Amino acid sequence: MMRKVRFRIGLYQSGPFEGSNRSNNWKYLRFYSDGTVLSVSSSGKPNQIAKWFKKPYANTGLHQIEGSAIQFSTASWLGTFEFQGQIQGAGPLQKLDVVSHINLHRSHVAYHLVQPGKGGCTNFCLSSTPLV
Repeated sequence: MMRKVRFRIGLYQSGPFEGSNRSNNWKYLRFYSDGTVLSVSSSGKPNQIAKWFKKPYANTGLHQIEGSAIQFSTASWLGTFEFQGQIQGAGPLQKLDVVSHINLHRSHVAYHLVQPGKGGCTNFCLSSTPLV
């Protein structure tokens, strides 16, 4: 039986990102079960941004999963960010290659789930159950 990839919807946070002049500036992704994904950079803590970082939001896209590969882009009036990576199983961090079409910066960013939803996996994971 071919396993389908399943991942936890919710809020993901990176560590302070490269090029930031503040040590407390993080990148956030928020995944929804309908395929919507949001992205933002913020100095806010997860419990602070969870209050306002939701649909509808300016930096929005749709994620696609094929096998264990995930890819998506988010677009706003400033430009587009492209994300791609491999779902790594049940590990605590998921690493994505990110390309900014605003300034052509490329980075490799690790994200971890910071605000889990109800039930299911606590991170990206492989499962024989259908996609959430």
